[in-house]
Amino acid sequence: MNHQILADIELNRKISLFQKAVEAYTLHRTLENSVALAKAKADLAMHAWGG
Repeated sequence: MNHQILADIELNRKISLFQKAVEAYTLHRTLENSVALAKAKADLAMHAWGG
């Protein structure tokens, strides 16, 4: 399979996880949701910056 297709799939997966974490944190501002949001944000940023 093409490397670019796999990279796009992974990026879309990380974006989806970030969106879900934002939604969860918006509805319920708990420490657990805050940690999940921070992790999703960091994972998305690392992927976008090539880390």
